[in-house]
Amino acid sequence: MSLPVVDIAQWLYSEPQFDLAFQPLLALSSGNIIGFEVLTRPVDRNHRPLLVESFFHEASIQGHAVAVDRLIVGQITKFLQGHPLSYPLFINLHPDSLTDPDIQSMVGSSQHGAIVIEITERGNWFGDIVEPVMQTFRNQGGTVALDDFGTGYSGLEKLVAVRPNFVKLDRSIIAQCHMYPVKRNLIASVSHMAEFLGFQLIAEGIETREELLTCIDLGVAIGQGYYFARPSAWNPGVQAPNHVIHEIQRRQNELLESSAQNLMAWDSFRLHWSLLMESLADPQATPHERLMAIMASTFRLLQPTAMTFLRATKKGLAPVFSLGHS
Repeated sequence: MSLPVVDIAQWLYSEPQFDLAFQPLLALSSGNIIGFEVLTRPVDRNHRPLLVESFFHEASIQGHAVAVDRLIVGQITKFLQGHPLSYPLFINLHPDSLTDPDIQSMVGSSQHGAIVIEITERGNWFGDIVEPVMQTFRNQGGTVALDDFGTGYSGLEKLVAVRPNFVKLDRSIIAQCHMYPVKRNLIASVSHMAEFLGFQLIAEGIETREELLTCIDLGVAIGQGYYFARPSAWNPGVQAPNHVIHEIQRRQNELLESSAQNLMAWDSFRLHWSLLMESLADPQATPHERLMAIMASTFRLLQPTAMTFLRATKKGLAPVFSLGHS
């Protein structure tokens, strides 16, 4: 069924309104809420909801994206005045809105970092165009997230141009990531980039326990999705479900224990390697004694069930001696 096209200009002049819905973002190190994405849902003069994606698409192609965004930022700024928060609100804006003086003024007048502007990678803009805009916006205290990362063709170019504080991995990459090595490798790669480039990585659209645990294992800093909470009206007492917090803390403890074990194993390896080198450097040691030293050190380090040394001969491989079996 075809849907009616919204006349954005008429909507702007007829008491334009948005309903606000809030979805929490969780620190995957603890399960604590560190911010909210604000989802803006336009309604008509009779307070009937309009189709969100269609509305914002029409606002863009009809040339009213900045005017709509000006209303959104104004409404959220007013919300912040009545609800002083200790964590930021993330809002989606059209890239062109970053140059609007009114929007810059409203963002600048709010507490530093209270509003994080999300600009989508799907936008039809390029690095050489947006880079000076982003520089000006950052100089005025703006905080930026690159949204939908991984869906466009020039993601790395935009990453360099925007130099965001946050990067949000698109739901299409997170969905069933535990089942696809390519997705896991991509998430891990962006996680490593976050360490070097200084942004925080957000996994968007986590909907299952398996997706959550995979993101934790791959070093993602922040999570968002239906597995934690659906968007809803403002509730200052909201927190992640207890089972989610438990899963996050349990997995982090497992990773911590694993890291400690790896460190102990590395120390053991260095000790045995040092002793082995001393044995091999002994000028009085016979070839047989050197071979036994190599075998003993390898056996202690790898702890196999059994191990055999073989010698290459003209007739093939011949066993020299073994440990662990006859």
